[in-house]
Amino acid sequence: PEYRRLVGLQQRMNEFRLLVTAEPDRVSTLVASLDALAIRVQGRTLTWAGPWPTWYDAPHPSPRAYVAEHPVLQHFITDADSLWTRPEPGALRSIPWQTDPDSGYFEALALRTRDAAWLLVFYPVAGELERIVQVGRVHALDRDLPGS
Repeated sequence: PEYRRLVGLQQRMNEFRLLVTAEPDRVSTLVASLDALAIRVQGRTLTWAGPWPTWYDAPHPSPRAYVAEHPVLQHFITDADSLWTRPEPGALRSIPWQTDPDSGYFEALALRTRDAAWLLVFYPVAGELERIVQVGRVHALDRDLPGS
């Protein structure tokens, strides 16, 4: 079980690296395909980006209102700020968190791509791994095909 968990984490990080290094015009498409709550970060401004994920049924008026409801996310964006303000691409994952003991786990990912900064929120975390791996594989195949 521990080996599978570690292999899964490594695969997930590889797929996130694909997002970080993707061409700017493909990042939005990849983000939209992840079923994640996507937030663009521009300085201190947070804006909704992409389609609403299937699990998100109560849209907040602003990303700041959403972040304010999740203390773990509030602390995470403080750490992510150093990633977002540097020029080189990178990624930072949050710890998984729950909103109550009976809910699934959330997880956040801060991304700095070539031309933008992103905050992605995933839920439920366990169900997203397969989707992220598949999106990464499709992206890798697209990159390797002639004429892509």
